[in-house]
Amino acid sequence: MFQVITSVKQLNFGQLCNVYADELIRAGKLNYPNLNPNMQLLEAEQDFYYFLKSFLRKMNEYCFVWQVDGMYQSALRIEPYKDGVILTGLQTAPESRRNGYAKALLENTLAYLSHAGITQVYSHIRNDNIPSIYLHLTAGFLKISDYAAYIDGSVDQRSATYLKHI
Repeated sequence: MFQVITSVKQLNFGQLCNVYADELIRAGKLNYPNLNPNMQLLEAEQDFYYFLKSFLRKMNEYCFVWQVDGMYQSALRIEPYKDGVILTGLQTAPESRRNGYAKALLENTLAYLSHAGITQVYSHIRNDNIPSIYLHLTAGFLKISDYAAYIDGSVDQRSATYLKHI
């Protein structure tokens, strides 16, 4: 089932952390190297919660989730970007990968955005993330740049920018 999240009150934060488990573990190790792994994870989860709380307060910034049997399987966020929106944070729970949940989420998100009048959807994808590149290409995204230019002005040469006209 497809769900649009516009506030943290709508979230099951524990389930969302499960979807982003790999990223949270990585962030904990990077940002809190002097703590034990459990504390690293707790700190990363707290940082993620505060990020989402701030993110979802802003106009036109949403989180989308795909649920199966009431459990979050895949999630992504969108926010304004250039002449459309940018899709960020597309993740699937580690134990749920290769089941088509990210594809279902992406298809439903694109339909939602089209219905809302959005015509341009961007995505920055790391060049080594072959499954995500394949997913985006099969959904009709086209590579438009060999680098990612972020909203804050930073540039990542390890990623490329993809665009879908809907």
